[in-house]
Amino acid sequence: MDISIIKNAVDDKFIQSIIDVGESQKLEEANVGGQSSTSNNIRSTKISWITDKNILLTLKDKIFKVNKNKNWNYDITDMFPFQYSVYYENDHYDWHVDVGSIQLGQKERKISFSLILNDNYKGGELEFKDSNKNMSLDLNKGDMVTFPSFLEHRVKPVLNGTRISLVGWMLGPC
Repeated sequence: MDISIIKNAVDDKFIQSIIDVGESQKLEEANVGGQSSTSNNIRSTKISWITDKNILLTLKDKIFKVNKNKNWNYDITDMFPFQYSVYYENDHYDWHVDVGSIQLGQKERKISFSLILNDNYKGGELEFKDSNKNMSLDLNKGDMVTFPSFLEHRVKPVLNGTRISLVGWMLGPC
């Protein structure tokens, strides 16, 4: 599986700055493709959007390094604001890919990432489809996984506690 895991990618101080920004905003129900996700049971989570330049640029540098080191060499020209995601007990995000239909001239998602911001929960594993089997990642607070946006993945239901993560996408021309 062509993914990159950086253990302890960021320190506790940086994590707390993300949580402070994420929690300072109103958390809203996440949607899928611009439509409510709770009615079709695809996704259940609360989100807010992070546009803080220090957070964006710090993580952008790490993702650019992965793009080079993994020899993905995606043409990255932009990034979307990052999504602060809070999964309460039983919340989940079913199988999906991060790329979608695009209009002529639009940029598409090339690289996705997920940064785990806490570890006091059970369940909520990030899982990837890999041929005939699924690969579940054992991620802890501060760990970041980076992967091509076309890889099919999900967040399994949280069994106990609250899972907090920051996810985002690097964009480039089609």
